[in-house]
Amino acid sequence: MEKKTEDLNIQIQYKLIEELKKTNEDLQLKIKDEQAIGNKLKSTIAHLNLVNEFAQLIQKANNTSDIVWAITENAISKLGFEDCVIYLIDEEDNNLIQVAAYGHKNPNSREIFNPVKIKIGEGIVGTVAKTGISEIISNTKKDSRYIVDDIPRLSEVTVPIIYNEKVIGVIDSEHSKENFYNQNHLEILTTIAAMAGTKIIQTQLNENLINHQKDLELIIKKRTDEINLKNKDLKKQNSKLYKMALFPAHNPNPVVELDFNLNVIYHNEACKNHPSIYSLITENHKELDKFQYLLKETIKSKKDGKYTVKEGIKIDGKHYNFNIYIDKKHNFIRLYLNDMTESILLQEELKKQRDEIYDSLNYAKNIQQSILPEEKLFYPFFKNQFFYFKPKDIVSGDFYWAREKDNQLYFALCDCTGHGVPGALLSMIGYDALNYVINNDKVSSSKNFMNGLSDFFKNARQSGRLRHNDSMDLILFKYDPKNKSICYSGSNQKLFIIRDNDLLEFNTDHINLGEDFESVNNTFTEQCIKLIKGDVIYAFSDGYVDQFGGPVGKKLKYPKFRKLLLEIHKRPMNQQPILLDEYIEEWKNECVDDPFSQIDDMTVVGFKI
Repeated sequence: MEKKTEDLNIQIQYKLIEELKKTNEDLQLKIKDEQAIGNKLKSTIAHLNLVNEFAQLIQKANNTSDIVWAITENAISKLGFEDCVIYLIDEEDNNLIQVAAYGHKNPNSREIFNPVKIKIGEGIVGTVAKTGISEIISNTKKDSRYIVDDIPRLSEVTVPIIYNEKVIGVIDSEHSKENFYNQNHLEILTTIAAMAGTKIIQTQLNENLINHQKDLELIIKKRTDEINLKNKDLKKQNSKLYKMALFPAHNPNPVVELDFNLNVIYHNEACKNHPSIYSLITENHKELDKFQYLLKETIKSKKDGKYTVKEGIKIDGKHYNFNIYIDKKHNFIRLYLNDMTESILLQEELKKQRDEIYDSLNYAKNIQQSILPEEKLFYPFFKNQFFYFKPKDIVSGDFYWAREKDNQLYFALCDCTGHGVPGALLSMIGYDALNYVINNDKVSSSKNFMNGLSDFFKNARQSGRLRHNDSMDLILFKYDPKNKSICYSGSNQKLFIIRDNDLLEFNTDHINLGEDFESVNNTFTEQCIKLIKGDVIYAFSDGYVDQFGGPVGKKLKYPKFRKLLLEIHKRPMNQQPILLDEYIEEWKNECVDDPFSQIDDMTVVGFKI
């Protein structure tokens, strides 16, 4: 009868393993889909963040030199380029002049070694300046236009700097690898070039205005009326320049300017690329009243400055968030809109995928929980016991196992490679291995048990069921309640016994399951210990002692763990897991400003004789 029950248990176990495998396969497919969506979203966010960083650098620049050097210096670190060169057109002789270069061209700060002058229409850079069309050269050896500057390189990207449909310069980068530059590089540089073009013209105009003002002050020093008149003119021009800086003509997103009656004063060309926005500002759109109400509520209590409307608006199925710039002095409101439809749809799809994954993981968790032994199995053997089981993720690479055989208790606490789904899948194989070995009549000692497990893992690797680096550290003991003795063996684990306020520590073999014993000339060993009443046995995985935390962010380590167990071992067994959890949570969060997350599965079990 017992044999039939065991066979039935084995069939159930294999069924559970197959179900977990299927669940894992489904999870892998969903994870791949989630990763693809996540990667696309991450790429979009990274692109926007890069553009924003360059926008801030450009806006902070006070002159043309600061602008071009800010771009070239940061293109290396932020875009991974080997060099970056900026040319501006000298309108007097119609040539391109190198004005900034970062890489081999400037061994000293902001100094260009042998600056190059290129005729418009000559070489790749000159061609882009002439046509106003960006180019990616995958292999410069195959392009006869390529001009060697400091050293020859194999790929090149060149983007025109355009202001008011006129090329005023070129951004160029070369790389030693073929096919280095991609469409993402091109889009980022194009946006940077558009922002740079506007800022360069703005700074040049500002410089011209400042010089002109100085000349005027020398000539008309005594003519106050004319000075005042000129100052008014300058203020108007500066105001125009200020507005120009805040919404450049090449801004790829819609920008709309309104008066305080919400009449449209200005919109950029990008609005035409967004039919919903263009219809909203040029026609009597059905959402117009709602949009105007939102604007009125937003600006009525606001002072001058920039504000973000997080909830945004939804028009014709499109989601837009926007920033509002209020200038009551000049009586206008400026809206910067950003189409978030794709991002929102991606987020919704990501949430759907994540929910499905969590459902599958929770199903896998239920399967894994079902293999853990019920606590009533231990009642005939120990006075009391506890199980502190805290997975890092929904499912765990840690598990514990027990089986009664010949009136003795076999117990194992296992720590499989990894955590989460990979660790959980390996835990099911480990669970299968433990049940396989215990059913072997030849197993009568913990040492033989460990050798049997090692053979199982070795065969599983050879059959392809396990990868080479898949393994399972464990402590295994056989407890004989009649003689009150425990015989233990294991792989890379420890066993603690606290007796009369002294902590006794026992180590296991440093041998991995499935290791070729012939190559190491070794097998697992066994040690037996006579127990006495009041002894407390502790088995554990390394997740608890390896947890980072404390005042300086270090691992907990064994000295603190030993001290903790000595402090709590006399407390009721059902309180000890609570005390363990409180301690590790305080340890993780001791540095309030920078708390640590759990890094691994944690399992601690205790048995009292």
